[in-house]
Amino acid sequence: MKSWQNFKVFSVSLAVIITALPTAVAQTINISSASQLKSALDSATGGETLRLAPGNYGKFDFHDYAFNRYVMITSASAANPASFENIDVSNASYLRFEALNVSVSAREGVGIFNASHHIEVVNLDISGSAKFNRAAPVYTQVSTLYGINTNGEVRNLRIENNRVTDIKSAGYLFSGISHSLIKGNDCDWTAADCYKLAGVDNILFENNIGARNIYGAPTAHIDFVQGQGSVSDSVFRGNVALSNSPNASFQGLFFDDATYTNLTFENNIIATTSIRGISVSSPTRGIASSGIIARNNTIIRVAGTQKATLILLPKGSTNEFNFVANNVTKNAQRFVGNNIIGQWDDADDIAHYDLYYVNASKGFGLTIDDLRPVSDSITESSVGAYQRIFELLESDNSASPAMVMPAIMLLIDQDS
Repeated sequence: MKSWQNFKVFSVSLAVIITALPTAVAQTINISSASQLKSALDSATGGETLRLAPGNYGKFDFHDYAFNRYVMITSASAANPASFENIDVSNASYLRFEALNVSVSAREGVGIFNASHHIEVVNLDISGSAKFNRAAPVYTQVSTLYGINTNGEVRNLRIENNRVTDIKSAGYLFSGISHSLIKGNDCDWTAADCYKLAGVDNILFENNIGARNIYGAPTAHIDFVQGQGSVSDSVFRGNVALSNSPNASFQGLFFDDATYTNLTFENNIIATTSIRGISVSSPTRGIASSGIIARNNTIIRVAGTQKATLILLPKGSTNEFNFVANNVTKNAQRFVGNNIIGQWDDADDIAHYDLYYVNASKGFGLTIDDLRPVSDSITESSVGAYQRIFELLESDNSASPAMVMPAIMLLIDQDS
């Protein structure tokens, strides 16, 4: 009995001690100038929300601000967001930028460098201050190189739901980027590749939208996503790139001249005039690419343009349940394994586009609605990117977040 009484006394005492402990209170600080922003960051300890009044905060260096809990930098007014000319993050951690405008007068809108980690860039509107003339666009009209640029052993990034326009390229992810989420970003009015990747490991690249309006240099080699150096242990899912006009030609998901390991491409939707819808190669000399999987992708050649848009993978890769295009393939080769090789020349022959998608033979300017699977066709239930197409149709053709499998979420280690 005495032991039980002692335990009750100990429990009550412990409860009193826990109750008396101070609790962390998230502090909201209202900011109206760049100098106030710097002062608030200098005194922050983590967990604060810095609400920026409407106005131009110029080029701002977020250097050496290292926290253990997120400090949020956001706009006080959703209708009139705060604006920067450049956000430069270096040797920093646990910073979240949300609902801001960046009118870029520097080489990039947002730069994340030098071992920074746990940086979130969410719901930003990033555009070059020098813009395309919408009536007569020419690649020389824009000078900003990158919407978002990362470099230098950067990890645990979340780059999500940003709109990037009037720049050369939406995003450069280079040199040691790892354990990061690139999701739901929309780029348009570009003059080069939407995204370039090199030295990248363990990322989820999901639901990103490629440019419809592309005005590159006459000799430019333009890709929706280019792997320009090694990429490993990563997933590319639910991304959409639809060519809008003859001058919006691009290669889709193009990974060449490096070693690529354990990459999965699924539920991507690409319509272009290039032969390379999804393409992974190996270096001429060196370790061959391996562990490549492509499944349930819809890869369309814009009807009436040359011949083929394909999925090209190294020997030993998994290539299944994909819809691709080739107008010169013999009919006996239209159904290869679980894949379909479609054609648009003859509506009365087998594997014609419109047997599988309601208006895929439309030509330039395809929309997701044109790619609605024909009722009771195989593209409604097992072949092609049917899950992503239906998801987009249900969300009024917007790029709503996709269902993420728990196993894939292990890629994003937000606490490491």
